[in-house]
Amino acid sequence: MNGTLACAIVERRVRGTAARFFNRRYAVGFPAVPACTDAAPRALYLHVPFCESLCPFCSFNSVGFAPELGARYFAALRKEMERYRELGYSFDVLHIGGGTPTVLPAEVAEIVSYAGRLWPVREVSVETNPNHLTDAVLGTLRDAGVHRLSVGVQSFDDELLARLGRREAYGAGGQIRGALERAAGKGLVLNVDLMFAVPGQTLEMLQRDVATILRLPVDQVTFYPFMAPGAGGNPSASGTARLFEAVSEGLAGAFHPATAWSFSRRADLVDEYIAVRDEYAGLGAGAFGLLKGRMLTNVFAVPRYLEALEAGRLPVVAERVFTRRDRMRYTLLMRLFRGSVRKEDLGRGAPPWELVLLGRLGVVSASPEGYALTERGRIAAVLGMRAFFTAVNGWRAACRALVPGDGVVARGSRR
Repeated sequence: MNGTLACAIVERRVRGTAARFFNRRYAVGFPAVPACTDAAPRALYLHVPFCESLCPFCSFNSVGFAPELGARYFAALRKEMERYRELGYSFDVLHIGGGTPTVLPAEVAEIVSYAGRLWPVREVSVETNPNHLTDAVLGTLRDAGVHRLSVGVQSFDDELLARLGRREAYGAGGQIRGALERAAGKGLVLNVDLMFAVPGQTLEMLQRDVATILRLPVDQVTFYPFMAPGAGGNPSASGTARLFEAVSEGLAGAFHPATAWSFSRRADLVDEYIAVRDEYAGLGAGAFGLLKGRMLTNVFAVPRYLEALEAGRLPVVAERVFTRRDRMRYTLLMRLFRGSVRKEDLGRGAPPWELVLLGRLGVVSASPEGYALTERGRIAAVLGMRAFFTAVNGWRAACRALVPGDGVVARGSRR
């Protein structure tokens, strides 16, 4: 079968399945977070929604930076962390995103140290922007125990940066390259986030971005496909696939695939916290997590988030319960996003029909241990994850409508 057609089928299947899941009935009105009675390692995501500049392409929960709310917000985050510890949860992987968490580097450093006092955290990643790659910020984060920085660059092309609303806020391509060069060798793993299949982006623009990454002393690069905000349509599967092929071919030999859309110079570096742990808690305004078969979503507006925790209750505004089949499909998607799925991950019996279909499409190859993505499968996984995150964006919009005053701006500096 034609590779582009196979990838389009995968994207359509994931989009339909995710839409049906998120459109089902869900509990609202501050549902309870289930207690934890096991010792399984989990990931912790902390959301800091503050941004210096709001970009039009991002659907993640973000608001303009309000310094007067900073200390109060991080105090609320610590209260939320304490409640999860009281419920019995333990975390060994921490990811802090936004928004742009490093608008308040001292607060980020303190929350990292606090997490280390609560749990056996061994891996810490923080999202940032190029203008925060200063010696002072890098030193503060490194000394607090941060291991990895994920830098929102999106592109090195000045025309595209201007179109994305980032050139004025975060600098031109040359300035960004200089900031990354100066940040290298400072004791932190550097990941660069870039986008492809952006409206107006040519193949030549993308190839120049790939060539720039090859010259920079960074440890990892993540190429996200453009995801249209709101109800806008995503670029075609065929066009997206052709551009991703250019990325993969350009990076081959210098970078190893870490996830479907992430590439590392070392084989042991992985970008996504949702790919390294089966369950994760999402704390902070507008965060969501997956715990005990439930997708839990926090209230979005910062004032509502603060009110809930200052009143002594967790700020969860909605939950969706996974059926056994939901969980199998989610596990399959996330495992294949990482590159392979073991038979034991899917339970006993014959492989699910989804895997049979993926095999016939040439997306996975079978082995005695399980199934692995083919090269065609990597492109299909990128499109499948784009479909999943697009459905998540719709879920976010539905959750914002549940609480009066929660219809906050859904644009941010980066994921």
